[in-house]
Amino acid sequence: MAFPSGWGRKQKITIDNTKVSGSADLTDFPMLITLDHLDNTIVDTGLTSALNGGGDVRFSSDSAGATQLACEVVNFVTDATPANRKCEIWVKIPTVNHNVDTDIYIWYSKTGEMQPAVTATYGRNAVWANFQGVWHMGTTTDSIGNSHDLTTFNAPTLTDGTFGSALTFN
Repeated sequence: MAFPSGWGRKQKITIDNTKVSGSADLTDFPMLITLDHLDNTIVDTGLTSALNGGGDVRFSSDSAGATQLACEVVNFVTDATPANRKCEIWVKIPTVNHNVDTDIYIWYSKTGEMQPAVTATYGRNAVWANFQGVWHMGTTTDSIGNSHDLTTFNAPTLTDGTFGSALTFN
């Protein structure tokens, strides 16, 4: 079935315009979605929660789901114990308004779904189309598909950084 047919639930996420820096709208803005943005029912492993791993998670810029948004699910763990839940999802927002709140919608609760292929229209690479390289903390894989793999720097090692963990390159 095509999106959003068959998705059991959705939640609105509002981007507060007073948190948007500058005096112009942001275009093709990658936004980080964390647990702070989500209702507990999305990640609590209940009957209507998202699938562990986020295979059924999709985003749209409208409540009807007519305009799907590209996303990259980096980490998504559902669990009955709140301390074990994790969410790091990047969503490409076409326009974030600087003077009016912007709403997007997360869709979830569809058994058997998987994230689109990384090269698909709404897959991972589309989130980062305007970037030369994107690496998430703790990984050496380039998220944009340009094969800028950090392992070519003589096997970076995980070390303590200023704000937590960091990678050291030889």
